[in-house]
Amino acid sequence: MAVAVAVAFRPGNRPGASRSRRAALLGAATGISWGFVAAVIKELSSHLSDGIGAIAANWSPYILVVVGAATMILASHALAAGPLAASQPGFTILDPLSASLLGIFLFSEHIRAGALDLAGEALALAVVIAGVATLSHSHLIVDEGGTSPGPATGCQAHGHRERADQ
Repeated sequence: MAVAVAVAFRPGNRPGASRSRRAALLGAATGISWGFVAAVIKELSSHLSDGIGAIAANWSPYILVVVGAATMILASHALAAGPLAASQPGFTILDPLSASLLGIFLFSEHIRAGALDLAGEALALAVVIAGVATLSHSHLIVDEGGTSPGPATGCQAHGHRERADQ
């Protein structure tokens, strides 16, 4: 996640050089970060039955507030950095993937390894990737010029056109 953010904001990047690339990097970092937030929520939820004192004495609610806020800021930067079609795939694919990997490595969760189970998991992954690919190329997200339609700003919002030589 840190590498993606560092590359997206590295010094020397020309402003507007590759809005899609920056949005994709920040979208990937956001997806990974949301996966971490899910892992912290799982940790926090394991203490809910112990009462409010046990929750307050645990590290997870404090990390959840800080990381959750940071992830919201990261998500807003990803969405503002470029087209939605560039940032959204990282959100959608890397969130459950990173949450699953953290579940396996931090919480000793197990993935069912039977042939039918693995086939179902592979099919589910293929459906998610196909859905993300389809949505990222949808006319609802990408206009005919290949760019993401965004809110009108400045003079455009009031029906005025800016001249190219200004």
